Amino acid sequence: MNSETNNKLEDYKIFTLKYSEESDEKSSHSIYVKKYRSEKKSTRKPIGKTIVALNIPPYADETSLSNVFSIIGEVQNVILIDSFANEHKTKYELPSKFFKHKLPFKFLIAFVIFKKSSSVDVLFNQKTVVTLPPLSSEEQPLLTGVAKWTAEYNSRSIDTEEMQKEIDEYMLHYDKIKRAEEMNGEDEADDDGWITVGKKGHYAGFKQNETVVNRLEQKIETQKKKAKQMLKTNYQKASGIYSFQFKEGKKQELLQLRKKFQDDKTKLQALRTSRKFKPY
Repeated sequence: MNSETNNKLEDYKIFTLKYSEESDEKSSHSIYVKKYRSEKKSTRKPIGKTIVALNIPPYADETSLSNVFSIIGEVQNVILIDSFANEHKTKYELPSKFFKHKLPFKFLIAFVIFKKSSSVDVLFNQKTVVTLPPLSSEEQPLLTGVAKWTAEYNSRSIDTEEMQKEIDEYMLHYDKIKRAEEMNGEDEADDDGWITVGKKGHYAGFKQNETVVNRLEQKIETQKKKAKQMLKTNYQKASGIYSFQFKEGKKQELLQLRKKFQDDKTKLQALRTSRKFKPY
């Protein structure tokens, strides 16, 4: 293991995570936790109140993780992703009862957001020894296997009014995020590779007021007129060449017809002269 890997591991603090109190060391998992840092500002993952946990077992969910870390302080939210590449794709999402994004069955990454920043300080205090409680308990069991599948099947019955209410809340949240992006002018590529052009930054655009737009329209019209004039001039030049060639062709054709007429006339005259009178 090289020094660069050691430096990266030093940022993490290792905790043991059990499924239940009966779990032994073999069935337990080591999770790697560090303070969340990012160059991009996010209201959902505020720096100072958010931690990142790696190697989260695939059967864990947001509720069970919230119960585990609540021993340190009040947990505001938990976000699960399968890869850091999908970290910023969750900004439009809200906790949903009906529209849940199904993660692949693999070890996950969790963002745990606390209510207070002091909870993060307690977790990373070298003098404090923190033992995390199990994911599942008698009071708040974490369903797995057949019990989980049965609960998922029973939850398929949908209350349409409650669903419509959730959809309305999601659309309000989505519009709020989009308005904030437009105001800030984010120079960030989306899923399809398109970049939102803002007023500042490397991809800065122009201010679209009436004066600037009119000026651009006048410039476009001037360019169109120049292009039309150039096309007309080229056509006239080309037409002049073609007309000259056409006249010369007609003149040569007329001269050939006259020559042929004279030749035929000469032949006819010769035949009349050579004709003899033969009565018998």
